[in-house]
Amino acid sequence: MKKIIISENQIDKLRKPIQTAINLSVSRIKSYVDDMDMDEISAIFEISSVNRVVVDRIESTNNRIKVFVDIYTNTKVHHLSNYINELDALVSEFFPMVTIIENEIINEATFGPGIDW
Repeated sequence: MKKIIISENQIDKLRKPIQTAINLSVSRIKSYVDDMDMDEISAIFEISSVNRVVVDRIESTNNRIKVFVDIYTNTKVHHLSNYINELDALVSEFFPMVTIIENEIINEATFGPGIDW
């Protein structure tokens, strides 16, 4: 396999199209909830807890592009591995050499357990 070198300038130019692919993929994942039943309550909770996903940084290594994302949620969530795996698969349809990596989960909730009581 031929090694591909991506410059910083090229990485900067990828940020907006990758963010667009992420936004489209997040919308697609949210649409899954309509077809789920109560047996999949944990998946419904995981999907419903995500408000948005934002590119934090992009790194190029070994013919792969690693995209580190911040996930903004509406409730306290400790891990979203299933969500990240699905997001990675969907974004890879647009950018096959991209791998999505969770950088940080940021809880945007303004009320609820642990916040106001």
